[in-house]
Amino acid sequence: MFYPARILGLVLLMTATGLTGGCRQKSAMNMVAATSDTKIYNLRGKVVTVDATTDFVTVDHEAIPGFMDAMTMSYKLKDASMAAKLHPGDRISAKVLVGKDDSDVQLDEVVITAQQIPRTP
Repeated sequence: MFYPARILGLVLLMTATGLTGGCRQKSAMNMVAATSDTKIYNLRGKVVTVDATTDFVTVDHEAIPGFMDAMTMSYKLKDASMAAKLHPGDRISAKVLVGKDDSDVQLDEVVITAQQIPRTP
């Protein structure tokens, strides 16, 4: 025979399980995709500097949920030709590719969403 307290306990347990499952699902939604070797996240931010000799771009970006807080950080461009198209002040969106050990981080599919007009001297 079930007692009201047991029923209440089961309901609370099922609710708690559903809530924690929802939290895991939310953090998984922040990651665009994952393979066995690479995780992919969305990035939005503003270009601070571009170094065409090393194919690195420094971006002041928003928080990347599930990966890192908002910060200014340098990223290697997967497509080196993007370095010639980017200028400080440009607003961009991109995919952050994160290698298996989180040390290999690159920007891919960079899109200029608002262009800073380069000043001519």
